[in-house]
Amino acid sequence: MCTIHFFFIVASVSIFSCSTKIIKPLDKEWTLNEAPNALDVVGVIFAIDSDGKYKSIPGGILDLKTLTSPVAIPERTKTKNVSLNVLANFLAIKNIDSTASVSFYDSNRVNASFEVNNGQLTRINDDILGAFNKKKGLIESNIAVLGLEQSRLYIILETVQSSNVNIILNKSNKWGAEMNAKVKEMIKANTRGKGSTTNNVSLVYNSGAPVTVFYKLNAINVFKIKDKSDGKDKYEIELGQPVHADVVTKRR
Repeated sequence: MCTIHFFFIVASVSIFSCSTKIIKPLDKEWTLNEAPNALDVVGVIFAIDSDGKYKSIPGGILDLKTLTSPVAIPERTKTKNVSLNVLANFLAIKNIDSTASVSFYDSNRVNASFEVNNGQLTRINDDILGAFNKKKGLIESNIAVLGLEQSRLYIILETVQSSNVNIILNKSNKWGAEMNAKVKEMIKANTRGKGSTTNNVSLVYNSGAPVTVFYKLNAINVFKIKDKSDGKDKYEIELGQPVHADVVTKRR
């Protein structure tokens, strides 16, 4: 099983070219990064719990060499349903409304499309299996400690970053007064935004620091076993397969 995984990674790296690569974000392997500016670096291991919350793992980043090249994305991505909190993170907007509860931004979602300009694609150019095995014991020891027994674990294989991202919000007649007010606050706080039109709202992330917009993930399989020495439960992990975006974003 490990040989198969290793072959996949080697094969993917061997076709890497330093010339501009063209990708279609509609491909199911590309997942929208819902934790921008946090868990979005190639080689990072993170967890998503049963509520869809992203969790970091102390020391959970593989020591890997990477390659980066320009990437061209010729079409707008498929519309994603994201929370206002995700949008605020993408736009690097802080303290939109000091009186608003955090739960409102987490629980209220909008349909949005993401247009990436001048993107950069970063891939692994190293022995991922060897790097994974070096971290294996650390991750296994943290599963129960961090309460990750029911969580899904992933490694970031590739990222698409940009410092120029156009975010199109599709207006809905189901938006209430509070939702409209919050979106207006986001437009006002986002000084580089293009304003709004009749059918949609356009926001822009335009900063010197690039943000990871999409990534490809590899699953980590988790197994619960009985420790023969004391009969207690413990956890073992192995490198799994690349996963599709609909699997990553699906809540249990």
